[in-house]
Amino acid sequence: MNPKSRPIQIAAGVMVLAVLLGALVIRLADQSLTAAGARRLPCADADYAWVNTDELITFSTKETVVKRVQRGYSDDVVKVSMDAQRTNIHSGSRSSMTEFDKLFPAETPGDFQKWSVSRDGTRLLYSDKSSNPDYYEPETPQTVWKLDAGPQSPIDLQVYAGITYTCDFALWGQDSGIVMLHKNNDGILDTALYNTEAGDDATVAVHVEGPSRTPVGMTPDGRLVSSDVSTDHAVGRSIFVQGVCNSQAPLHTNTPTLPTDAVVKEIALSPKGDQVAWTVSRTYTSPLYKYLKRFSPKLAAKSGPRQVISIYLSSLDCKKLRQLGMEDFPANVPTDEVRSTRWRPNGKGISYRWRHGIYLIPVD
Repeated sequence: MNPKSRPIQIAAGVMVLAVLLGALVIRLADQSLTAAGARRLPCADADYAWVNTDELITFSTKETVVKRVQRGYSDDVVKVSMDAQRTNIHSGSRSSMTEFDKLFPAETPGDFQKWSVSRDGTRLLYSDKSSNPDYYEPETPQTVWKLDAGPQSPIDLQVYAGITYTCDFALWGQDSGIVMLHKNNDGILDTALYNTEAGDDATVAVHVEGPSRTPVGMTPDGRLVSSDVSTDHAVGRSIFVQGVCNSQAPLHTNTPTLPTDAVVKEIALSPKGDQVAWTVSRTYTSPLYKYLKRFSPKLAAKSGPRQVISIYLSSLDCKKLRQLGMEDFPANVPTDEVRSTRWRPNGKGISYRWRHGIYLIPVD
């Protein structure tokens, strides 16, 4: 061996080792939700709601051509029906809930966060309300089904304290109580508690301090968590906590220290009401990018600036912020976007839709 070639070989070996080490560091720095332990659940990819820690219900629609017309598909007679399935995430066993096809009041299922199950797992709430008022029926904005004995005739929520017409939002309170929220003529939210067992309201209307906001959820002790994030704008990132039901807690405003360019897409409140999951889109650049460009342009290209969807966790006061994981954000492929973030009922996991599936990632 030529003695002069030995230093060259050592240098080449060091370079290869540095590249491999750099790739490993990038892998650790750019930790995806999948790398963090997320697994795909054995259920259909559709809008969904958790029933309990081990089961969830997926909601989708299917079209059946009743009568085919030769002039074209648009002239065919098509029947749209509900396809609801209850799935055990451990065994993968599914049961079709055919009763929903007869009881469901609309042709298409609700989209993001319209389906939710009561804390005791016995009632299913459907809010027939979207950001576009042309897509909901004012007469039946909220409907409740009983799940303890199989879906039965829905409970129509029509009259409640101080609000005798369409309300804008509905959230589960304690047990099977529903918190109704409606924006009054002054732009302020009125709230009332509806008892699905008694079939009437249990409290008088209570004004929520401050301007109208988008409700996120209710804490077990009766505090309403709302946000300035809405579908109309993408600049909000604060949450507001105020007692409204069996609580006199004063209004508190909290804002997380998210990346400057982060746009909040979704906010989810944990079952215990002590943590918040933030789903945000942002531009991510590996901290090693500028160094890799000097030594390995090909490797640097893989760690260059890109759009991602990240899930962050924080305490209710927006402190202790940490990233759970992230995935690439293909802006032109909505089905590949991380969305529909939900907490598992035991608070030990977060689920989300991504790439034609529903995934679950553990949370400490």
